[in-house]
Amino acid sequence: MKYSGKIIFIALILVFLASIVFPSPTVAGDQSKIDVYLFYGQGCPHCESVKSFLSTFKVRYRQNLEIKEFEVYFDEVGKDLFADMAKAYGIEIEGVPTLFIGEEVIVGANLKKIEQEVTRCLVSKSCISPGGKLIKYRTMSESDKNIDKISKAEGQKNDASNEGGGTVGWIVGGAVLIFIVLGAILFSKRAKT
Repeated sequence: MKYSGKIIFIALILVFLASIVFPSPTVAGDQSKIDVYLFYGQGCPHCESVKSFLSTFKVRYRQNLEIKEFEVYFDEVGKDLFADMAKAYGIEIEGVPTLFIGEEVIVGANLKKIEQEVTRCLVSKSCISPGGKLIKYRTMSESDKNIDKISKAEGQKNDASNEGGGTVGWIVGGAVLIFIVLGAILFSKRAKT
């Protein structure tokens, strides 16, 4: 009987540790999520350095940061979306990499400026989504154009790199937790005999 108290204690500790290791996923449409739109060219070395740099932010702020990447050298949808996004922001396309973060446009591999802007948006939680700005621009001035370019481009990107890491993480974490609890129960039963 004294082992059942230990089992409950161990189970509670494991649940606590699991809640730390496997934090709750964010709700879709969370207002604290920051969108970063990156337009890049396949084979562009500066683009690769920016993508690598952004991946560190994605790991660190995975619940609050959404990085959407669009290739523009070989992908017509990405190229068209880039042109429309530039119009929405009132800029001329200068080249790649180009990032749209909140109201800011960053051209080139200016990693310090990228870090400052991403950090500012994460702290203030008040940066607009570039996709929202594009849709607002299109509905105000170009209502006759096809507004679903973003969803098509994002759909292609999601189809190509659908990670599903959040769900898999929860399943693996739950399986590990169950395995540990069952092991503790079996161990305590052996200790009784």
